[in-house]
Amino acid sequence: VVFDLSRFSTFLQLEFWLEVIHGSTEGIPIVLVGAKADLEGGPSEEDIRKFCIDNGISAYIPVSARTGENVNQLFEFLAKKMLQAADEGRLKPV
Repeated sequence: VVFDLSRFSTFLQLEFWLEVIHGSTEGIPIVLVGAKADLEGGPSEEDIRKFCIDNGISAYIPVSARTGENVNQLFEFLAKKMLQAADEGRLKPV
């Protein structure tokens, strides 16, 4: 689930997108991704940490397409999590 670190309004929409995801699948690993990590103006690290705890999200990765920060790491992490969930039989369409 991706939001724009430079626009707080996108952070406020995350709960809606989590509802959409949970309504269409079970067992999918969810990673919170903060896009535009090279910019400012969005939620604080404390806001992000609290959101992850409140919503059972175990991973948060800030990324920047402009600088390349964490982009490769994000895709590697997602691929490993999806393969692990598939191997464990936790991916189930609703």
